[in-house]
Amino acid sequence: MSLSSPNDTAMANEQQSILDTPEGKAQLCVYVLTFLLGSVGNVLVLLVVRSKKNRTFNDLFIVNLAISDLLMIGFLPVYTVKILVKFHHTTAFCKIISPLATMTYFVSVFTLTSMAIHRCYVITNPFKPEMRKWKINVWLVGLWVASFLAVLPLVLVAQEGLPGTNNCTEDWPSLNARKAYTACLFVLQYSLPLAIITAAYIRITVDLLKSSTERFGPGESLNNNRRDRKILSHARKDDIQVLKTVAVIVLVFAICLLPIQLSWMMLDFGGETEKRIALEVFFKFDVLLSILHSCLNPLVYGTVTRRYRNGYIKYLVYMCPCLKKRIPNVPPSTTSHHDNYEPCKQNGSAPHEKTRLGRGTSERDTMSTEV
Repeated sequence: MSLSSPNDTAMANEQQSILDTPEGKAQLCVYVLTFLLGSVGNVLVLLVVRSKKNRTFNDLFIVNLAISDLLMIGFLPVYTVKILVKFHHTTAFCKIISPLATMTYFVSVFTLTSMAIHRCYVITNPFKPEMRKWKINVWLVGLWVASFLAVLPLVLVAQEGLPGTNNCTEDWPSLNARKAYTACLFVLQYSLPLAIITAAYIRITVDLLKSSTERFGPGESLNNNRRDRKILSHARKDDIQVLKTVAVIVLVFAICLLPIQLSWMMLDFGGETEKRIALEVFFKFDVLLSILHSCLNPLVYGTVTRRYRNGYIKYLVYMCPCLKKRIPNVPPSTTSHHDNYEPCKQNGSAPHEKTRLGRGTSERDTMSTEV
């Protein structure tokens, strides 16, 4: 519930020897690797978007996602230091760090959900007027405001732990109030977003399959020439790529964010057996999985388009020239018509210890390639 886990006291007593075990060394290596990969990946996303002349509405969502993920990943060193160094948490630390980590978690989840909703709207309504840029900006600001309001109760109840301990506590008026907040977080952070994302992408998939059938229906005769066969082949490949991407998006979200939700639900609503499982099993890797999700977002949401792939390679080669020998043909950072949709026109026409983290037109067709 706070930046500290319920078993922090026991962990603090083992801090002197944690790096003496293979498990402890492996854990530290995983934390460092996750931090580096997540930081580099999300920074590359920001660089690629910054280098674009015409930014799309989807780029605005991806930038918001990258910023929230970078903030989220930034709490990983805090978690690592807390494992290696024993220090007492002050009230200010407990009321700022833990809620801030949870807030960035909320922003990331809300952004992923918003991207699914927006993509579903654009693909299934190709002839409706596009949203104005200021509306998208208000939407993004609203995500941060909603995330702050969601963690406000945590700010109010967070307290420093007992002297000699390495954790924060939550001073709830009653056990039922604590359980109610845990249940609300489960709904807002996992079950509801997962349901919305799944429904949106199922709707997109159905629409794409329907569109493919309309373009090349069973009763439609294709001229037996190379051009028609090539068009049909590309259409099928695009649809298969979209379906694979949709499956990855849903699975990564469901798998990476489930353990931290289960751990808190089992701790607050389970019996002694469930609480023991939560403390001894889930609490060891649930936060890391949540941060790993932030590292995977640049791969899942960026590399599915040629623009981001080319941009990643360009900046990686620039930062590490030795890679140029392995990648002789560095792709230019140009944008194909398959990677664009909805240009943002100025005229508007177009962590750490346990935290409450868990706590028809070309526009339509090209949009589908960015699912």
